[in-house]
Amino acid sequence: MAGLLPVSAAMAAAAMLTFWWIDNQHLRVLCLFVAGCSGIVVFAAWTSAGHLRNAAAGTRRGRRESATLTIRQDEDDDTVCQGTLTLTQGARRWRLALVAAPGRSLDPGTYEAHAVFLSDIDWPVLVYCGDTLLWPRQTPRLGNDAMLG
Repeated sequence: MAGLLPVSAAMAAAAMLTFWWIDNQHLRVLCLFVAGCSGIVVFAAWTSAGHLRNAAAGTRRGRRESATLTIRQDEDDDTVCQGTLTLTQGARRWRLALVAAPGRSLDPGTYEAHAVFLSDIDWPVLVYCGDTLLWPRQTPRLGNDAMLG
């Protein structure tokens, strides 16, 4: 994962340079296709890399707090689940879009979990739910009862 962003960016740049350099129309179309696909990978890696780094750091350090995790499955995407995380102490709640580790998933329902916090980040960077690791796909939002309904 560490090399995905720079390699994809280099491929996109090389494909665009090649597009401007060659004269063959078929190869130019192929270069545009490679540049477009590489650009999509760059965007996906760029938007998710921070959350993955935070989750990895959360496995080694961080403060764990008991929580209750309520999962709602998103019908459009089997790999991402929508959820609400409520801390046992302090009753703070977050609305989350979570990704599970490869080969793991949770069915919709309510689970006892442990949220992991890093000292410099306000939201949970990792959630342990039994033997399943979950991390935010996007920045979690603090929620209140009216919003979480």
